[in-house]
Amino acid sequence: MDISIAIIALITGYLLGSISFARLIIRIVAPQADITRVVEPVPNTNEVFVFRSVSATSVRYYAGNKMGCLTSVLDMLKAFLPTLLFRLLFPEMPYFLIAASAVILGHNFPIFHGFKGGRGESPILGSLLAVDPIGLFILNVVGMLTGALVGNLMVMHWTGYILMIPWLWLRTGDPWHLGYILLANGLYWFALVPELKQYIRLIRTNQAPSQEETARFLGMGKRLGRFLDRYSLPALYLRWRKQKKGE
Repeated sequence: MDISIAIIALITGYLLGSISFARLIIRIVAPQADITRVVEPVPNTNEVFVFRSVSATSVRYYAGNKMGCLTSVLDMLKAFLPTLLFRLLFPEMPYFLIAASAVILGHNFPIFHGFKGGRGESPILGSLLAVDPIGLFILNVVGMLTGALVGNLMVMHWTGYILMIPWLWLRTGDPWHLGYILLANGLYWFALVPELKQYIRLIRTNQAPSQEETARFLGMGKRLGRFLDRYSLPALYLRWRKQKKGE
């Protein structure tokens, strides 16, 4: 490995990752909005859910689905393009994995914005498109099926990230691939800790929103959430129990 090329990949990836498209877009379309803190009331409770990550979700909350989608695409591209470039230039070397990891790090801890960034979802997806698009597709399908069975959008959302760890290791047997996906997961879950704590507390106090309400906020489509509320295995089981009690 050429250390100078590795350093170039690291610095290039980190600086590109530090570009906050969420901030740039919101500055144009909704300059008064503070996307560093999004407060969403939890339906049918006195609770609120606070999001502190600067992300496409924050942009969607203040500027609508189109701007949120644009932000996500740009965040994916800033990871996909350098990862693909280094992979094409040096196909036998792990520089592309260094660049991919650095983009995610820069996105979550951007040097241009006081190291306050997002969770890294879009850059992870963008980099995986260049690292292993087949695995990304397959594990997303597995995640969707798993989430549909258990009736939980978060399970649907998270399964692919977790399964990508054994997938890349078994598929490549390469420590660099394993290190990349472990770092990507570590950065993602670390950034998610404040929201995870809130979500777990709502579940424990039986105040968690329905899947339809969760889907609405995340921009995943209320129909998907409504389907999970009605036709997932837990929903069908509860409906069956109610019918049995009514007999």
